[in-house]
Amino acid sequence: MKKISIIILIVLFSTSCDKSNDVGKEPFVRSTICMGTSLEIKVLDFDEDSATVITNLAIEEAQRIDQKFSTYKNDNYMAWLNSVNDEIIKVDDETYILLERCEKVHKLTLGGFDPAVGNLIDLLGFENGSPHLPSQHEIDSVLNEVGWKHVELLDSNVIKKKSHIKLNFGGIAKGYAVYRLYHIMESHGISNFLINFGGEVIAKGDNWTVGIQHPRIQNELLGVLNLNQIGSATSGDYERFFKKDNKRYNHIINPVNGYPADECMSVTIIASDMTDADALATGVFVMGAKKGMEIIESIPEIEGMIIDSAGTTFMSSGFDKYFRSN
Repeated sequence: MKKISIIILIVLFSTSCDKSNDVGKEPFVRSTICMGTSLEIKVLDFDEDSATVITNLAIEEAQRIDQKFSTYKNDNYMAWLNSVNDEIIKVDDETYILLERCEKVHKLTLGGFDPAVGNLIDLLGFENGSPHLPSQHEIDSVLNEVGWKHVELLDSNVIKKKSHIKLNFGGIAKGYAVYRLYHIMESHGISNFLINFGGEVIAKGDNWTVGIQHPRIQNELLGVLNLNQIGSATSGDYERFFKKDNKRYNHIINPVNGYPADECMSVTIIASDMTDADALATGVFVMGAKKGMEIIESIPEIEGMIIDSAGTTFMSSGFDKYFRSN
């Protein structure tokens, strides 16, 4: 594990490398808003008309996933799953597979990633536009109604879930969407592209990098990540937060104490599977730098960077394979 003292946050954004064989080439770009954030797809070396059709398919898939699993909607599949009174529920294939991923990462992160914290998210008000810090009594009363321990995956797409437990896929849905979009692009013959979905980024081809930007100085980079058939997912405390008594409270919830996690500023995970990467970034953020880096180092083919609450940056042993400083 490498340790670097840098007082910064990081923000990921995509850029095309300056390579001699790409001089004069501009990527075809499609962008939209989905899941409350930006979705951008860039394509090189492909017919523009065909790229338009294929990126339309990708955007439609992202919108389908949002429509199905968003907790901002009252009439979708997720609303049904969270409102059904039966404790034994049969779900569709896609939902069961996603729940299996949730269970996998919940175990890998020692409980740091927990999609069964919907009641706490509601209590803190991040999804209704009125984030605030509840009283200790309010948090304690809701803690009895959260936690993956109340969810059990049975056979044949059947789950057991206490009726008052509310699931929220906010920590995994974007990564899953990027995974799906990547395979749509690839299956239609596009071999040089980048997908950036609100900071969850994956690329194929050797023309793409992801810049790590200083949070206070616009257009100044600490360095770049070189991505090819691999992606990066970031969780941070700098996009959705509020302040009270000069303390920052972000939207990533610690499922143990019920408060926003406060041991990290940012976590970036590099992995080929974006579904896992997204959830791992959330779980590691909750666990903090020491335990979080131990988790990263224990998982094969996963690398990561953690900036703790003091601004100290930790990199996993293989992170510099992808990272190049300025």
